[in-house]
Amino acid sequence: MLRPFQALPRFILGAIAIAASCTTAQAAERISFQFGILGDSLAVDSIKAFAEQGTVDAELAAFLNFLPSQARTQLREGLTQTMESSETVPASQWLYSPMGDKVLDYAGGIIQMPSGQNGKLALRAAIVLAGSEPGGATPMGVLEAFPAESIRLDLAQAWGDWRRIRAAWDADATVVAQVKQVALSEARRSPINPEALPSLSKPGPWVVARQSWMLEDSDRERRYPVDVYQPQVLDGITGPLPVVVMSHGYAINRKYFAGLATHLASYGVVVAVPDQVGSNFGQRLALEAGLSQESFLPSEFVVRPLDIAAVLDELERRNGADYQGRLLLDRVALVGHSMGGYTALMTSGATVDFDHLRGRCLSRFIEVDTALLLACRALELPGAMARSLQDGSLRDGRVQLVVGLSPVASLFGEAGMGKITIPTVMVAGDSDLAAPIVPEQVEPFGWLTNAPEKYLYMVENWSHEEGVTGVIWDFLGLEDALGQSFAEANAVFQANLGTALVAAVDVYVRDEAGARDYLSSGYVEGVSAGDSLRMHLVRSVVPIQDE
Repeated sequence: MLRPFQALPRFILGAIAIAASCTTAQAAERISFQFGILGDSLAVDSIKAFAEQGTVDAELAAFLNFLPSQARTQLREGLTQTMESSETVPASQWLYSPMGDKVLDYAGGIIQMPSGQNGKLALRAAIVLAGSEPGGATPMGVLEAFPAESIRLDLAQAWGDWRRIRAAWDADATVVAQVKQVALSEARRSPINPEALPSLSKPGPWVVARQSWMLEDSDRERRYPVDVYQPQVLDGITGPLPVVVMSHGYAINRKYFAGLATHLASYGVVVAVPDQVGSNFGQRLALEAGLSQESFLPSEFVVRPLDIAAVLDELERRNGADYQGRLLLDRVALVGHSMGGYTALMTSGATVDFDHLRGRCLSRFIEVDTALLLACRALELPGAMARSLQDGSLRDGRVQLVVGLSPVASLFGEAGMGKITIPTVMVAGDSDLAAPIVPEQVEPFGWLTNAPEKYLYMVENWSHEEGVTGVIWDFLGLEDALGQSFAEANAVFQANLGTALVAAVDVYVRDEAGARDYLSSGYVEGVSAGDSLRMHLVRSVVPIQDE
């Protein structure tokens, strides 16, 4: 599991050194540091010399002497790292959204104006201006544009927050270790040789065809595309056709699931993947273009499950003419990633516990917890919409298997997750920075008291999704440490995930009991032993004690 303190020098001291780099007419000559009643300052020229030539004068040495040489190197690299304009402009636009404003408010409480006022407005202006520069922005460039004569850093607040965040991570690491031990113990009791079973990680026997539909829901004035993956020749398949619907996460689109959808379809499954407009990549582009002030519309908490129901309604309409009535629409499998995981769980019967959510949203660290930042927007919903998240009206009885991949699940609370009464699978990365594994997956998994069967897959060295994990591996040098490139490791992980999905559909949709061996700790430990993204599977976890 990744540790946040591995990035501490670059995170805190990077901000300090960045702030010292102002060179415009109004640039600060010194950066002041406040730690309670104690204070000190550092000359701009000292920081610039370190960033540009790597020299450390006597004044700067007092700040850097406690850092090891590797941390100093990382700090200097961080100061001169360039963010392309194509990355900076979307980020600066997002900072005007409600969620971005909360993040800035938190950061501005540490990086302040000279008087000690919150520096969020100055920070936002600096990021926007730096992003407009040719070639993109550097950390120095951001603070060069900081509109103040000096910058005040509240190190007491930063250090206190960091200690609490680190303590939370350490506590989570303890829980993750417990989950791993439970998985290994279960595997030792019932070992399985993966080579004794046919591989489900390779493509199945059927050639896959993809078609795109444009769904028109006139009742809701909703129009969105749906990609459908299925065997190219259905006549060659005997018997009913399983159906899987997939819901993508926040700020991405239906193409995210192309690989997994194709894999499932090659095993004779019909897979429908809608684009969930209002929280997809198109909504993000609308924000970047100034056409919207939101990258996520709070109404999506309600609209997304209704989209899934509309997709199933469309499949029912087409079942006779296109599929000869063979679609198994009374026991559909629903898969969701991140916010799509919320969608899948809600559509499967979970309800939001608003009292629990309000308590979590009072957290000091909501601004550095993306999943919680997103979930708390449900509190903005008007009465009728909010009630629909509580009364079970968004449940679709056709869904009889739910799979959450890094789901945003803590907002349901114990009571809400307890309302799920169908088999449930959850997949979590032990290094997830966007939807932390313990509050968003491990705890909610423990709340599944009425699911007849449940599975929690934990993936070592995995964050929220492929792109995030790749960045972390690169940042921390894990490719060298683990002796395997991320591309290779990810390919193995995706194959193992494909195996789990095919097996779950076989067991709970096709009623093929023989596939249960694939859904066992013994099989998972055997097939992923030695992998850099090793998977562990548990059917229950030790209850987490409240602190």
